[in-house]
Amino acid sequence: ITILCIVGGTQAANVSVPIRWKVLAPMNVVGLCIYATVLCIGSMDAAPEINFVFIAAVLYLTTAGKRTLELKERKAHCDLVFEKCRRCEVELELSRVHDGNGAGKVAANSVEHDGRSNSTGPTEH
Repeated sequence: ITILCIVGGTQAANVSVPIRWKVLAPMNVVGLCIYATVLCIGSMDAAPEINFVFIAAVLYLTTAGKRTLELKERKAHCDLVFEKCRRCEVELELSRVHDGNGAGKVAANSVEHDGRSNSTGPTEH
């Protein structure tokens, strides 16, 4: 029951609390230390050393998983911001061409919209 409480509490915090993995990692270490203390006092488990290795592995893997998830979320956000910037640049060039301020020239680094991008719909001009 001790293992269930430790793993359940740490996993619930890892999944439900929207804070960075660096803050949750010490809580996982505290959970591991609590189980180590229970082992030193005397545990009634059949194989407490194996349980200790498994709880350490579970806590490590969830911490590493949360870190990986954070990295992927940050990359997805950066990709979204980059695409929005590119879209604004293209729309600006397109409006300049339509208004005649661009004299029909499109910048060499602009991207033309061909209807196959991940846009949510056509833009209004």
